[in-house]
Amino acid sequence: MKKFILVLVSLVSLTFAQNNQMQMPSQEDMQKMMMQMQEMQMCMAKLDKDKMLVIQKEGLAFHEKVKKMCSTNQRAKAQATAKKYAKKMANDPYIKQIKKCTKGFEKNMPKEPEDIDFDKVHVCDTGLDSPDM
Repeated sequence: MKKFILVLVSLVSLTFAQNNQMQMPSQEDMQKMMMQMQEMQMCMAKLDKDKMLVIQKEGLAFHEKVKKMCSTNQRAKAQATAKKYAKKMANDPYIKQIKKCTKGFEKNMPKEPEDIDFDKVHVCDTGLDSPDM
């Protein structure tokens, strides 16, 4: 969890700097960001840690499965797997709670399968076959 928060702080700072042509944020902006991050951290702290581990394991398994399918030219099967997984994640109450907790930070977060319209893009062309995405 601490690692997640540190990564998020880095991403927010980097994005802010890029959006403001490498200008340093004002003291007021920094305080506002810190308040938002504290709110997110308090919200995330309420989440079931065991469920988070289950979701992470499922996510890694999904990435590995899709990576294998994409690398063995099973694009149709990979696409069907991605659509099914994305629908499952989009409807998962735990994932919905995470999205509520991280509201406002979406542009700083990596795209997740439930955030991608697989009717418009192919999973093998998105980078989702890499867990580092």
